[in-house]
Amino acid sequence: MIKIKHVSYSDFIGGAAIASVNIHNSLQDKISSKFYCNEPKSNNKSFYQKLIVKMRVFIGRTPKVFYLNNLKKAMSFALLNSNLIKTLNNSHNNKQIVHLHWINRETLSIKDISRIKSHLIWTCHDMWPVLGAHHLSHKNIEYSNFIFFKHFLNIDYWTWYRKKKYLKDKEIHFVAPSLWMKEKIKKCDIYNKAKVSIIGNPIDCNFWKKKHETVSVP
Repeated sequence: MIKIKHVSYSDFIGGAAIASVNIHNSLQDKISSKFYCNEPKSNNKSFYQKLIVKMRVFIGRTPKVFYLNNLKKAMSFALLNSNLIKTLNNSHNNKQIVHLHWINRETLSIKDISRIKSHLIWTCHDMWPVLGAHHLSHKNIEYSNFIFFKHFLNIDYWTWYRKKKYLKDKEIHFVAPSLWMKEKIKKCDIYNKAKVSIIGNPIDCNFWKKKHETVSVP
């Protein structure tokens, strides 16, 4: 039987978390699906585990001191390796899939992603996978045109450079919720072996109902 392990920072904070849980729930009756997150809604982690999560988030944010004029912009650096990688690689076999969702706030490091042994799917809930440290960009950033020595203090470029270093030959099947996102992934020069599929986010059909409207023709 195919086994899939979903990874997300949370299972309830933000739209990406809700979408990832919906994807997980939609698979429950078909395959073995497990969900791993650092901040669960059930809040069943020990005080020590919660403290570690908070400390990782705090340490992961420290590079933003280089961007004092842009502190309000969402940025993630994925610096700290996580013990979660041992769980993801446990009982590894050819029928196991790891599905990454929004894995920021130091859920996994960039190097951790490169160490995942199973087939890897990554749903882009924002633009972070194809950018440097930023989560959103209103313009095309040509990171490959940067000169490393000149921009070694540019943490945004340094984050992109680490993705290029560790993930350029990683086999990743990206999932884009829209054609626009698919085009952004295709234009990214980090992932040499990436495949991209467009799959919309599922919704709970037990909650959402289709509204039937009758249109009167004059």
